[in-house]
Amino acid sequence: PLLHLAILSVGGALWSVRSTTQDGRDLALLLQERPAWSESAVRLCGTVACIPALDTVRDSAVSSAEVNRPRTAFLLHSAWLLSDRRPLPVRGLCRVWVDGDAAERISWGDSVELIGRLRLPEGPRNPGEFDYAQYLSRTGISAQMFLRHPAAIEVRQRAGFWSIRRQLN
Repeated sequence: PLLHLAILSVGGALWSVRSTTQDGRDLALLLQERPAWSESAVRLCGTVACIPALDTVRDSAVSSAEVNRPRTAFLLHSAWLLSDRRPLPVRGLCRVWVDGDAAERISWGDSVELIGRLRLPEGPRNPGEFDYAQYLSRTGISAQMFLRHPAAIEVRQRAGFWSIRRQLN
């Protein structure tokens, strides 16, 4: 019992130190304060937090030429938001959607700069509908970013060659 209490205390202390030493403002709170940023392209810097996944858009509402276009999704640990030519430290996990195949350009652990539109996830529009915003919030995702092309991704620093994350890609 005493050992369990000691382990729990050390774990709590480490969590407290980690959560208070993260620099920057939460991405979701910043977007709520400045909704104009959702309407224009911004630069977001951070680290790729998962293996990029390639998917195809299948939507009957779009034209047949766009039905099978590729789309890449990944998570980003945000660090800096570049707006008005000055860096603003931010924190939070961001789900990134890229129109096109960006899976070959980036790897898990890469430090990247993205140019796109930041948005807060929308809640349900109808009663009883799935609440995507709440789902993302529960999984720790603060915002979403939409990029029009893989060229909107600039890799600033690749994950090390011997990085396990890079090898898993």
